[in-house]
Amino acid sequence: MFGGATASPRPVARSAKAAEARAARDEAIDRVDRGAGLDWMEDAGAVIRRVASERPEFTSDDVWEAGLAPPHEPRALGAAMVRAIKLGICEGVDTWARIVMSPPLGADEEEDGGW
Repeated sequence: MFGGATASPRPVARSAKAAEARAARDEAIDRVDRGAGLDWMEDAGAVIRRVASERPEFTSDDVWEAGLAPPHEPRALGAAMVRAIKLGICEGVDTWARIVMSPPLGADEEEDGGW
């Protein structure tokens, strides 16, 4: 959470298990990132950048609605969002929204199939 001007930083202790869990999460995100393909990740970055410039807050639903093509790796948008945060295109917030859309169906999927 981001504090205001009067908030004072407090040290936070984390257990070794928390560090292990973060490392495992980061490795999983890296695997998804590599599996998505460079072209798709570049397209995702461009769409995320556009959506971020148009809206003060957005979710992955907004990125799909902006026309991002479906990836081969269904979890790839999460990795693209993490990359966008690291690059300063957008920032993560402590607000959660229920995502109601699935990624658009790929060309080889039936309209009633997929996930």
